[in-house]
Amino acid sequence: MSAAEPVAPGSLLPPGDAERRWRRRSLWSLLVLLPLSMAALWHGDFQDFATGRDWFATEVDSGETMRFGGVDWRLDAVEAVPERAGRMGLPPQAVPVRVRFTATVLESGINDSWLPCRIGLVDPAGRRWASLGFLGLPSSGDAVKSCGGATQDPHQPGDVLTIEESFVVPKELAGTVEPTVSIRSERPWYLRFRRTP
Repeated sequence: MSAAEPVAPGSLLPPGDAERRWRRRSLWSLLVLLPLSMAALWHGDFQDFATGRDWFATEVDSGETMRFGGVDWRLDAVEAVPERAGRMGLPPQAVPVRVRFTATVLESGINDSWLPCRIGLVDPAGRRWASLGFLGLPSSGDAVKSCGGATQDPHQPGDVLTIEESFVVPKELAGTVEPTVSIRSERPWYLRFRRTP
């Protein structure tokens, strides 16, 4: 088409030099803007993921008390309760286990700082078991509470709580599993209570 000929309606003109430069700049800017946008969108999710997991264990020797989340924690018992296995509908190779702690409140506000509170079991190979919650063993006393249940009532410094959770583990591991305590304000740190060999 010569310069003197009129342009037909709807025809596309080839891009000029200035337009080509802006197109190139726009494409290059995507290489910067896309990762930045993705990082901004995923920042909250990544933070929730990182702080919602138990990454770093603080080892607590048998019989010791450890301050954690404004509370002194002491492991009192890890008991296999085989006589209830039949009534819970468990296979013969599984056994219910009850874990009991004494928790002495040192700071107010555990209702907010604990939840979600997790007590678990871990074996020497690193496998984990979560608490049975309401489906577990009945508590061993009227004043005994679960970890989450302890946050339902207000507590003041000096209050002493008995906290129990129950689990189902393979019989051969019942003597080797070790309890863990994880609360929101301390994650990704958690407590791992060693048992006497």
